[in-house]
Amino acid sequence: MNEEKEKIRKQLLAELEHLTKYYKEVSVRGKQIKKYYDEEINRIVKALKELGV
Repeated sequence: MNEEKEKIRKQLLAELEHLTKYYKEVSVRGKQIKKYYDEEINRIVKALKELGV
């Protein structure tokens, strides 16, 4: 994996870790917050798949 892809991968994984860390806590607060977290997690997972991770 080249440097640019590795940098993007690390950034996405850090963002994913942050979102999943607080997911359980925020998911009970409201549908809109849960929807936002779900969309962001899906976006990150899709981007990681495109990178081949």
